[in-house]
Amino acid sequence: MAVFLFANNAHTTLAGPIATGATSLTLAAGTGALFPNPAVGQQFELTLTGQSSQTVREITYCTARNGDICTVSRGQEGTTPLAFIAGDFADNFLTAGTTTNFIQATQLQLQAGNYGIDTGTTNNVVVAFNPAFSSLVQMTGAPLRIRINATNTGATTLTANGLAATTITDLDGSALNPGELVAGSVAEIVYSGGIFQLLTPNLLTATNVWAASNTFNNLVATNAALGGITFFSPATTTAGNNTYYTIIGGVSGTIINNHADNANNLTLTDTGDATFRGSITSGPIASTGAISSNTGNITAGGGRLRALLGAFGTGDPDVATILGDFYLATFVNSSNALTVVTRLPNGVILQGGPLATPVPIDNAAHTYNLAQPFTVGGFVIVQCGAFSPLAGAMMGAQLISTSQFSVTVASVVTGGTALGTWYFAMGI
Repeated sequence: MAVFLFANNAHTTLAGPIATGATSLTLAAGTGALFPNPAVGQQFELTLTGQSSQTVREITYCTARNGDICTVSRGQEGTTPLAFIAGDFADNFLTAGTTTNFIQATQLQLQAGNYGIDTGTTNNVVVAFNPAFSSLVQMTGAPLRIRINATNTGATTLTANGLAATTITDLDGSALNPGELVAGSVAEIVYSGGIFQLLTPNLLTATNVWAASNTFNNLVATNAALGGITFFSPATTTAGNNTYYTIIGGVSGTIINNHADNANNLTLTDTGDATFRGSITSGPIASTGAISSNTGNITAGGGRLRALLGAFGTGDPDVATILGDFYLATFVNSSNALTVVTRLPNGVILQGGPLATPVPIDNAAHTYNLAQPFTVGGFVIVQCGAFSPLAGAMMGAQLISTSQFSVTVASVVTGGTALGTWYFAMGI
């Protein structure tokens, strides 16, 4: 749609006659400067009136002016092309046709002319805006809202009002990824000169690729299930970079960590129930919800699988699986007795069993080794299996290092049979 131009007091006469089919006219010498000078996509209204009978009128639109010569479109706004003679009047009036092009307040608010429905095919968006844009240049900077007909599968073009098919890109100028235009959704696109840029990419697609150093400073929440996500990192990434990704809520699809250095650099944190319908390859996984794998595998990727469930005893079908992932070790001492060590997900170590040798009844401390040394420390308690009937005998134990503890049997009577003893230790 052309833009109308106006001038104040633009009145003159024709320099010569024009026939009904003429598409140009000449104004009285030197009076052309009274009228607007249209550029591409612009025009002004020019009314021709007979001097002898002012009921003889025709409305034309001047689309170009070269001095006093005007290029015109004849018979506008319901009028009929007529023949005029030199001396007939030529005026720039405000007409009904020009005023209907004025934007009303509601039209400005709705911007209905910037909305269109896609009638194209996959990867080829076709839309007709009304009023129509006459050139791509005229569309520059206009926010265009399009109801998408078919979900794209890759690079995509937009053809608007029959103008040249033009590539739609992401904000960084790269081609669209599959699924960024979703069938039935409304996409906002802007022409920036040479390309259309997509302002509303779909981030929750089945094949999103997050590459290099993407940083998300704000929480992004969605009630929809996430599709498969692939994390890429440059080949120069080192294990010390500790790049982490957090996914909150249910996830369905394949999650792959393609970190070039170390799989442990990917941490998936789920605070809801996560159902993985594809394989998950990652580093440590922390969760406060249930984890289930419908059809795929969960691989720790070199890191320990950490599942911190708050649902023990609730009948959660995944509890047995999670418990089976606890670190469990068994040892046999020199007496062929079994010692059991369990490491809880929070790092606490539980261990216990019979001492390798009985404790002498001599009021002295005797040193024993923990089956699994602690890192920080803990405590130990001991119990005699069949206490000797010695008057006033007492037994006690204490940690003397992170890997050893001592046991003492104190009695007013020493000597006699040494005591068989069991211990239990807890620490980190």
